[in-house]
Amino acid sequence: MQGAERSPGEDPASVGAFLGAASEVAARLLEASAVHVLCHFDGDGLCSGGLLLGALHRANVPVQVSAIQGLTSGTIERIRKTTPPLVVTTDVGSGQLDRLERLHTPVIVLDHHVPEGEGGPWLTHLNPRLFDLDGTFGACGTTIAFLVTLAMSEDNWGALPTALAGIVADRQHLGGARGLNGVVVEQARERKLVRCLQGIPLRGETVDRALKEGIDPFVRRLHGDAVAVEALLQEVGLDPMAHLDSLSQQQHSMLSSRLCLELLEQGADAAILADAVTEQWFFPAGGSAHDLSAALDACGRLGRPSVGLAAAVGDRGALAAAMRLSDTRRGAIAAALRPIVGGALRTSAGCYVVEVPESGIAGAVAALTLMFLVHPDRPVLAVAPDGDRLKLSLRGSRAQIARGLDLHRAMGLAVAEVGGSGGGHPIAAGGRVPPGSLERALTAIDREVCTQLRLEAQGTPAASPSGS
Repeated sequence: MQGAERSPGEDPASVGAFLGAASEVAARLLEASAVHVLCHFDGDGLCSGGLLLGALHRANVPVQVSAIQGLTSGTIERIRKTTPPLVVTTDVGSGQLDRLERLHTPVIVLDHHVPEGEGGPWLTHLNPRLFDLDGTFGACGTTIAFLVTLAMSEDNWGALPTALAGIVADRQHLGGARGLNGVVVEQARERKLVRCLQGIPLRGETVDRALKEGIDPFVRRLHGDAVAVEALLQEVGLDPMAHLDSLSQQQHSMLSSRLCLELLEQGADAAILADAVTEQWFFPAGGSAHDLSAALDACGRLGRPSVGLAAAVGDRGALAAAMRLSDTRRGAIAAALRPIVGGALRTSAGCYVVEVPESGIAGAVAALTLMFLVHPDRPVLAVAPDGDRLKLSLRGSRAQIARGLDLHRAMGLAVAEVGGSGGGHPIAAGGRVPPGSLERALTAIDREVCTQLRLEAQGTPAASPSGS
């Protein structure tokens, strides 16, 4: 049964029941003769897979981790032939419970997606939704994996940077940590394992680079313009070469306030900006959850998940390589956003639709477009080539969720109609459809979104800050 979404806190009895179940899963992992972990290939999946890899290795439990795009029939068959004594899926599995039964071996699912199917006696399912906890904003795959590893050993608090990076990768930091995420962050603060600054989180080593090269937030006037960035920093009295982690709360607040004004002037929605002003998490040893999140997510999106897993468990060489991949991906996303700023988007009955050249950046482009480049009266659909298929990435906002948006349902109906595959969350969903089926899929998405949001079933001019 799918749990109701709660914000910002959770029922203590439900949290206690979930933590008790996490302890039971931890005990099984510690007793296992060997474990094969299947994690999703994105930032949340790699962080959760890395947490389990590190914890099981420290507990001397033989472990293998495979990053996958999904639990396809081919993946199931390959794993079944290896006959692992225990399979753990993380950030994937809840939507394929019946398919996992084909493994004919014990399976533990650690996931926060909407459950589909029943599973069977071989399967243990740890999902916050089953405890009436928030699985959309309050817990991701990384959160669940981290709580399980803490039940294995308190020593696993040392992996907190990876845990918080996973929360950021799933964009659950927006609006502040809540639910099970809030449990983790509050305990980390009490242990003095994290320094929190309130404001708009920025990525990059120095303030100058964060503004000039940054895409989240995407400030049109500042991006790539060294003169404009220098003038703004002089205005707020900040050294361009100052490291982000050296800023005081007052300095961070001043900079965030000025960026909010820039974003409002370019047409960003005030309610979305209110969510964007949140905590940024810095670590005593250096670095931030936001930088680590971008690096690990880039590894998965650019086809280098093994680098991401190594970085997630603390390999410095892998982390340096991941940071370079992050720079490459950031550049590709920025290049895809520029045409949208120039008006390269269309408005269907239920969505803003943008075309993206690479499938690996589709979700990011959709999310950033929604946050900073359009009036968010409807979700954004990014379309990109993906091998012999088309990748569809749908992104919505918290305000749209409050109005009744459910992108998991909308995407599910669309891909079913055209013979594709996909799903996700109420606020974010993805799918793959055959070439030539885009307009039929879009019609199905439009029909459902219009019903959910009570939009008139016709397209309207795009409300873009480009003025187009």
